[in-house]
Formats: sequence, structure tokens, C-alpha cells
Amino acid sequence: FPSHDTNIKTQEREIQGKMLLDGVLGSRKLVNKVIRTFSENKEIGLIGSETLFRSGDLLMYNNRKIFREILATLGIKEPDSDFGFIAGTMFWIKGCLLRALDENYTTLKKLLSESKISKTGADGTHAHAFERVFGILPSSQNMKVAVSYPSSFSPLEYGLKIIESSSIGENPTYRAGSTIHVSRYKILS
Repeated sequence: FPSHDTNIKTQEREIQGKMLLDGVLGSRKLVNKVIRTFSENKEIGLIGSETLFRSGDLLMYNNRKIFREILATLGIKEPDSDFGFIAGTMFWIKGCLLRALDENYTTLKKLLSESKISKTGADGTHAHAFERVFGILPSSQNMKVAVSYPSSFSPLEYGLKIIESSSIGENPTYRAGSTIHVSRYKILS
């Protein structure tokens, strides 16, 4: 029989999966709103769930070294101020923002293949550093990040709002780790 801890972990993973999908594919109206926003607002480069939006600077953890290596490979300057990223790497992004990854594919592949770090599920890995890199891509092209949020619960509807970089450090939910958000989401759903 699975232990009680295993059941809790499994339940938390299910909630995280729902959190990842709801904020980007939560409804047909949300998907249409995202597509329309990208089409009509040229300054938006990435759209993800506000539930998973985090402060990149405050929640860098053990990812800074690898994060800097990836930015250097992409020719992107490390930001001077706080930036946000979408935990879980589930978001909508304009294709033009991925150009630097495509153009540096061979170098990135070599960087990843030569790395001694191959574990998953913990900070200090390329996966977690890339989560934060994706958060930088919009600002590297003078674009912004928008987030989806539930604007009503019955029926479930979503709104979109642009995140101003100056607000990232001011919002306590952007500074909290995933465990807190999974607990919050579990209560709300």
C-alpha cells in the first residue's frame, strides 16, 4: 500500500498539473483571448498563469550559475531589476522570442550534454534555469509578460493583465514558492 506521504505527493502533483493547464487552456474563451491579445497587442511576448508567476530574482535559488551561462550563450544581458517567470514552463510565447534559442541550438546542446547536472525535480538544474530564462526573453526584445487570472468562478472566466516589472517585488504572491500556491489552489478548487 502507498504511504500517506505518497498519496499527498500524488494529490499535489495532480493539483500542479491542473494549475499548469488551467491558466493557459482553462477555457475556449481564454484561448481565444490569448490569441486575440497576441494579434492585437504587439508588446505582449509571453502569457502564462498568474497562479504560477514568480519573482525570478527572489526565487533564483541554486539556478543563478546555470541561468547566467544560458544567458551568456544567448547573448542576453542579465536584468538589472527583478523579472518574472512562469513556474512549470507552461505558457504561450511569440515564436520570434525563441529565435535566440534556435540560433544557438548547437551551443546550448553542447552546454547541456557536457553538464554533470542531470537530476530533475530540484533546483540547480538546467530545467529550472531555463524556466527563468524564458521569463527574460520578452524583456530582451522590449516586450512584456501578461498573465491570466480567474475573473469569475461561476462560470469560470479568465482575464488577462500585463505585469509591470516594478510590481513583481511588491506582490507577495509572486515571492512565494510553489508549495504555498498548490495549497492555495487546492482550497480554491
